[in-house]
Amino acid sequence: MNGNSVAFRPDRIRLVAFDLDDTLAPQKDGLRTYAAARLPGLEVRSGGSTSIDVTAKGVDKAYGVGKLMARLSLTPTDVLFVGDRFDLGGNDYPVKALGIRCVAVRRWRDTAAFVLGLIRTLDPDSAAAEAS
Repeated sequence: MNGNSVAFRPDRIRLVAFDLDDTLAPQKDGLRTYAAARLPGLEVRSGGSTSIDVTAKGVDKAYGVGKLMARLSLTPTDVLFVGDRFDLGGNDYPVKALGIRCVAVRRWRDTAAFVLGLIRTLDPDSAAAEAS
């Protein structure tokens, strides 16, 4: 597999992301099923096209976004969320169900490109700095 990475979140949940092509989706789903059977106290979901999410039960992206919004005193109209699984059952669907504006991407690289483009439109000085 190319481009795999491992990062640790402060809440000690390990996130493993792989740059997989779609032909490996059945293997990823098999891994999700295998992990779910062995982690009965946790929620194990197929993440986007590149990950498996393991969290405490009831904790999903909508939970996290809701906590962030409360902490920053934001409303759903203040937030833009980028994800790759907005289909019913997808790990990004709960955020969409909150009524938050969402942008669908296919891979993490698409997220990076979208965010960089958004920054350039919001801060024209950043584009000038990149050019010099």
